[in-house]
Amino acid sequence: FGIPLTLVGRVTEGAGTVDVTRVARRLGLSASADPVRIEQDVQRLIPKARWTVGSFHLLLHGRYVCVARTPRCEQCTVYDLCDAPDKRPTAPSRSSPARDAAISGAGRRRRSKAGTETTHG
Repeated sequence: FGIPLTLVGRVTEGAGTVDVTRVARRLGLSASADPVRIEQDVQRLIPKARWTVGSFHLLLHGRYVCVARTPRCEQCTVYDLCDAPDKRPTAPSRSSPARDAAISGAGRRRRSKAGTETTHG
């Protein structure tokens, strides 16, 4: 992942790996319990240019929202994608055009050398 899903080029059994493993399994991104296999599975789903940011998103989501004992589903931005057996009911939908664009990376505008705006994503 550049800076790998399993944190800075080395597979560890630290808290980061546990958080990422939990999120990847709850969201159905990987069925494996092996951190290396989970990283490979997720790499197939995320464009290479977004591996670093994607790994940190999974890590932070697992650490602060999709926590082990009592997931905070009411705060989850991917609630509708989750099929986890311990998913809590009645979380509000958080879909919006701005949120969807932020997740996909679409809609970021930059000035080209010619001075015109271009959309990257």
